[in-house]
Amino acid sequence: MLQSIQNNIKTKKLLEESIMQAERLQAAEEEMRQNNEELVATQEEMERKSNELERLLWESKAKEQELHDIKEKLENEQENFSRMTSSVPGMIFQYQIYPNGKQYFPYTSSGIAEIFGKKVGDFKNVDVFKELMHQDDIEAFTKTIQHAADMMQVWKWEGRFLLKNGNGRVKWLAGSARPEILEDESVLFSGIFTDITTLKEKEAMIQTVNERFELINEGSTEGIWDMDIPENETLDRDTPVWWSGQCNVLLDCTEGLPEKLGGLYDRVHPGSRGLFFEHFHHHLRNYESTKPFEQSFRFRTQQDRYRWFLLRGTIRRNEQGKPIRMAGALIDITQYKTLQKKLDKFKEREKSMLAKIHELEGVNSKE
Repeated sequence: MLQSIQNNIKTKKLLEESIMQAERLQAAEEEMRQNNEELVATQEEMERKSNELERLLWESKAKEQELHDIKEKLENEQENFSRMTSSVPGMIFQYQIYPNGKQYFPYTSSGIAEIFGKKVGDFKNVDVFKELMHQDDIEAFTKTIQHAADMMQVWKWEGRFLLKNGNGRVKWLAGSARPEILEDESVLFSGIFTDITTLKEKEAMIQTVNERFELINEGSTEGIWDMDIPENETLDRDTPVWWSGQCNVLLDCTEGLPEKLGGLYDRVHPGSRGLFFEHFHHHLRNYESTKPFEQSFRFRTQQDRYRWFLLRGTIRRNEQGKPIRMAGALIDITQYKTLQKKLDKFKEREKSMLAKIHELEGVNSKE
């Protein structure tokens, strides 16, 4: 019985120890399960962060490539812009006017060297630009560009510049620019300066030639006319003709001849009016002829009197002989015609007298 009691006590003790061991194992297993779950969660977080890092790395490379492409594109555009501005015959510029009155050139193209002999950026100070400008044109420049800024309209201006390295030669420039208002309330003009010196010299030459022509025309007794030949080579009343002032004087036309061929045609004597255009067309269509056009007509003056005039002209033809232009003179030959008529009467009278003399001589010889 004692042995049985001892065995029961041992068995109970072993059972208690087994239960305690099982509880410890279960606790350890629960701890291991929790640790495993934390490990899995940590691994998943690390994997997510790794994926996020890879994504950021990929986006960074994509951004880097995009920035590289943008930079390359900007460099190409800048190169193209520089190439275009350098090939433009003139200087591209930006001119900025601030509310406080400050003015300067934020940008000037490489054409500055060709026009002014300056370097890009030399016009940051506007005074450098105005020092080269002709004194008589500075006021007009200042007023016109300020007016364009106030009215927000396109600015256009022509002025002279005295370049130090140009041996005192005056250079004419034409400026044109469009304004825009910026956030700081300043007005930015973007435009171009072009060299019009040659054009101005030609205009001055043309003006001199015109003045010389006018003086010659005023001192001449002949009227000058100029006519464009139509493509179909057919002249009519509406064919444009330029008449000099002397033509109006010769025809005593105070109101001035209409600048059409009909202005002269209406003054032709009715007896020869039907041949007026025919004479012109015959001469125009004779491609091989090198002789000038010459025809006499009676034209009505302002006092409804008719005077004799000679229409003389030279035709300019193309390589195929087709007439392009005709110009000539209107000459009053009334006095010549009067003398010619008197001379014809004198010759007729002389011929009649000679016939009577021969007749008398014949009668005398028969007697």
